[in-house]
Amino acid sequence: MTTIEELFALSKEPPLRSVVIGDKVFALGDLSPGALADITAWGNRLVAHASGAPLEPGDDDPTRILQHLIFAADNDFEMTKELRKHVTPEVIVAAGREMMRQVTVRALAAHDGSA
Repeated sequence: MTTIEELFALSKEPPLRSVVIGDKVFALGDLSPGALADITAWGNRLVAHASGAPLEPGDDDPTRILQHLIFAADNDFEMTKELRKHVTPEVIVAAGREMMRQVTVRALAAHDGSA
């Protein structure tokens, strides 16, 4: 479980602006409200699946957050099967951490009235 202190420390970290997949560097951008809504809905479906609900097509793809981050930087991005073969667990974890950092920064800014 993540503590408030850990989230605050995460919010102070520099943004993750690129990842390497295979032999290619991909820029990462800031998640839009729509992307965050999609990620939240996806997470809710995964939680429901743990209780026996069926998954929707594509919900078993662990690169969902990563795809949104890459798409935010390059609108021509498409995660292909070939590219998925080269995504490491470390990149998937880093993408999730970057999403959490962005969400925390926005929440703190909204709380301070600077959003």
